[in-house]
Amino acid sequence: MTVVRLKDGKLWVHSPLEITEGVKEELQHLGDVAYVVAPNNMHYMYFQRFLEVFPQAEGYVAPSLVEKKPAFGQYQPLSELKHVVGREIQQTEFQGHTLGETAFFHKPSKTLIVADLLYNIQPTNLPLEKGVMWVFGAYGKAAIPFYHKVAMKDKQAIQASGEMFCAPRQPNLGGLGALKKDCPRSMETGG
Repeated sequence: MTVVRLKDGKLWVHSPLEITEGVKEELQHLGDVAYVVAPNNMHYMYFQRFLEVFPQAEGYVAPSLVEKKPAFGQYQPLSELKHVVGREIQQTEFQGHTLGETAFFHKPSKTLIVADLLYNIQPTNLPLEKGVMWVFGAYGKAAIPFYHKVAMKDKQAIQASGEMFCAPRQPNLGGLGALKKDCPRSMETGG
């Protein structure tokens, strides 16, 4: 889960986790949850429960999720979110991948926010997680694991979708300032 406090103090929640009393209290301490995002057709498990706990929040879903689970059609499409938070959070729906993921770029912090398009597992992660991601080719660097490469149906479309995150924005991926020069290669080859 990623939480962004917008300039107006409202919270934008990406790929929500299971809501516990502790999580609820922390979020309430940060601000009012206003927007909850299900960014692809895999990250939706706690989306509806989050909206039950925060009934004032608006829910936005990826089109690929509605295709997979038509009941999610009751929520607003992610394309509408750009009209609400577009000054602070830029978004692009990645074409050509079976996940149907929408990626986000928080302009003030220059932070790229994705769920499954790109992994960046570092030494601080759990040992098992590090080992698995090393095998999958996504340990110690921003990379696309090989199992997601298999899901890429149109690599040119993915490359075109990813261009918005390359030059000149230089997203902040935990100190990986080299993304600007590596981004096209990473988007194409995963490394």
